[in-house]
Amino acid sequence: MNRRLLWLLAAIPGALAGHTLAYALTGQAQSDGHHGYLAPALQYSVVLLAGVCGMLLLRALSKVAREKAPQLCIHHVWLRLAVAQILFYAAVESLEGFAISPGAIVAQLVVALLVALVLVQFSRLLSHAERAADEGSRYLERLRAASPLHVFFNDRSPAYALCIAAGKARFQRPPPHQ
Repeated sequence: MNRRLLWLLAAIPGALAGHTLAYALTGQAQSDGHHGYLAPALQYSVVLLAGVCGMLLLRALSKVAREKAPQLCIHHVWLRLAVAQILFYAAVESLEGFAISPGAIVAQLVVALLVALVLVQFSRLLSHAERAADEGSRYLERLRAASPLHVFFNDRSPAYALCIAAGKARFQRPPPHQ
């Protein structure tokens, strides 16, 4: 999955959180039966986003992610998120049969800014993880090239080693006593 499309997955929980924040700021109640989907949808979208972020982090730490992804610019991410969240919020409100308030749009903009900050920081984390994985793989390659292929460990006791080194002639059984 492309790191730049991560904002699209982040727009859904952002819009749902902005929806809840807008209703909290305007003092409207969400217990009218039209908003029963908000809590489960927010939970599922956050879990999906966390799973995708985890896969991206594992990909960055593995040798699969060798192309250097560009850094995300907060202005572009915030603009994309704000537009996507406002459109999503407008669609949901029109399906619910409610009008869009200016306070709700401001709430969506604030939530979009917070989500954009988190996404830019996560992008920086991914680039640091890619650099660390590159450095670690170069170190392991140098270590593997410098070390012998087979290392033999002697798991015998020192007494056994002395016996083998001296030979069996020196450790013969004495004659029986009469």
